[in-house]
Amino acid sequence: MWVKWFLYLVIVIYSLLDAYQTKLLISLGATEVNPLLAWLIQEAGTVDIVFVFKIFWLALLMFVLWWLDDN
Repeated sequence: MWVKWFLYLVIVIYSLLDAYQTKLLISLGATEVNPLLAWLIQEAGTVDIVFVFKIFWLALLMFVLWWLDDN
C-alpha cells in the first residue's frame, strides 16, 4: 500500500514541477502544445489555469486511490 502512495507523491511532485515549467516557458514566449491546455489558457486568459487543471486531476486520482484502498 505504501508503494502506491509513494508513487502518487512522485506524480504530484512531477506534475507541479511540470506546471511551474509550463508557466515559466510560456512567460518566456513558448506556446503550449497540448490542445486542451492551450484552449484552457486561452479561455482563462492566464497560465495559472495549468495549476488548477493539474491540481483537479491530482485530487481526483487521490480520491480514487483512497476509495480503492477502502474496497
